[in-house]
Amino acid sequence: MKQIRLIPIGMVCAVVACLFVSCASDDVGVVEKSDKALVLNGGILSVKPIEMKTRGISFTTAPMNPDSIIEGEYTITAEDATRTPVNDNNWAGIDGNRDIAVQIGDGTAPYKYSVDAVGKLTSANPYYITTANNFTVKSWYPYTSTALSASGFTVQSNQSSIANLQKSDLLFSTNTAVNVSNSANNMTYTHATARLIVKVVSTKANYMLNQGIPTSITFTGAKLSSSVSTSGVLTATGSASEVSMYKLNSSVSNNVATTYYVACIPPQSAKLSLNIFINNMKYTAAMSSNGTFVAGKGNELTVNINSAKVYISSGNTIEVGDYYCSTPSGQAWIIKVDDLLTARATHSATPVAVVFSTSTSTTDQEHGWRLGYAMALKDANDGATCAWSTDNTKMVMSKQFPYKKEKDLTYFEDLDGYTYSHVVIDNPNYNSTTYPAFFAAYNYQNTVPVSSLTSKWYLPSVGQWYYVCFKLGTANTRELYSWTGPNDISGVLTGEWCYARQAPQIATALNAKMSEVGEAYYTPFQVAPDCELGTGEHFWCSNESSSSNGVYSGFYNNLDMHIFGTNRDKTFTNNYVRAFLAF
Repeated sequence: MKQIRLIPIGMVCAVVACLFVSCASDDVGVVEKSDKALVLNGGILSVKPIEMKTRGISFTTAPMNPDSIIEGEYTITAEDATRTPVNDNNWAGIDGNRDIAVQIGDGTAPYKYSVDAVGKLTSANPYYITTANNFTVKSWYPYTSTALSASGFTVQSNQSSIANLQKSDLLFSTNTAVNVSNSANNMTYTHATARLIVKVVSTKANYMLNQGIPTSITFTGAKLSSSVSTSGVLTATGSASEVSMYKLNSSVSNNVATTYYVACIPPQSAKLSLNIFINNMKYTAAMSSNGTFVAGKGNELTVNINSAKVYISSGNTIEVGDYYCSTPSGQAWIIKVDDLLTARATHSATPVAVVFSTSTSTTDQEHGWRLGYAMALKDANDGATCAWSTDNTKMVMSKQFPYKKEKDLTYFEDLDGYTYSHVVIDNPNYNSTTYPAFFAAYNYQNTVPVSSLTSKWYLPSVGQWYYVCFKLGTANTRELYSWTGPNDISGVLTGEWCYARQAPQIATALNAKMSEVGEAYYTPFQVAPDCELGTGEHFWCSNESSSSNGVYSGFYNNLDMHIFGTNRDKTFTNNYVRAFLAF
């Protein structure tokens, strides 16, 4: 609550808690502007972090997983004994409009006054005291042109700005014994709305990768409108609406980030649902029963984000060439090559994939996988070859990758292997016999388990193989050529796009990179030394080019590195499977 003193002072306009008077005679009449006036000194909603740490209704939640959408019921416990008032005693925090309403008695229209940082009120059209007797002054912030008892009060639905938050924090004051002869007429402003505070706590591994710092928070379940009694008591009315909260601050101490969000609502009993947005992902937490939100009280909900998506061995960033490692506890570690031995010794971390991209597709970001992609260090399917599908009579995907004789790099920028894989995996006809390549990639989870916070293993898109070649395989150009035959790249274009004569170079670079983990942890890529020896290796992609053909990438027997091979029947059984994951 606010203590406001109305003190006689000369040469100022009369007002709210700041009323102008003339003399103490029984018959006062209209005063002149040069006569005595009363000045208001008080406070308004402070935006200092310490003010947000008031305790009220206590919400107890299970730790929130920051990397998948959480929907569930969480416990709420009302602790009236610990619910404390929201106190602040200055007007300096008001952002923008500082107009305050002053009403004389119950039946008059309010006067408009403006308050400065120290509580002094002035008005272009002030009220002049006309009696020496006691009279009633009512005042409230924010200003309204009609009495609140007639118009009611509605908080802002979007309180994400400080100005709109303050417009929603109704302050009300009544003094029934204002008198011109008093040396000080005290008015006490109180918060007529309730304050909801959301405190989000996240650990180092989360906030360093921006996984635990909310970008916005909203909640639903509260009524925003209210009727107002002549004494300034709010009664919530109407239907519930969504409210956007104001981000108060975020700080880091002892490897823990703490972020506060705040909003005001009319006093009411309500069951609220929180929507916490972190990097465009939505996480929810709901109260299991109604809580009581009291005028002038702070009501806090603490959300702990302490389940990290990935841990990093050193530094604050993930880089191409780092290794994705699994641990027996299910944690995921991104390990720099120099930290591999330490990670194995201290965390039992096993390298299972190599990072080839530190960004992900828009679709994968919506799934919560925003940090990157990694390629498995070993072949799936126990290193055996298999068919894309045993059925080559119908299209599977809604998006096909047909032959294209002209260059179309959109094929190679398409990173949605997970999406294409799950078109097959989620198909009712999916099984290990009908779609063996997809099964081999998906089932790799049983052989090499990875964190449930990742996409888990899947058959990659052609674009993801393309990224592997030029980011890890050091392809000396991103230019692709249309393949026409073993020894010619200038004849009739076929739509088979490749890195001409770069298969040995790319395979050597990939193998050199993977060899950093030790030979027990990776399967090297094989490539024929020339077109007469060996066959090279080809790997299935999750894309298809027609009802009968699947897309593949691989080290061709003419030394070309084929990125976009399309003339391969889905039932062809001599292609390998290398699984990928998003995290």
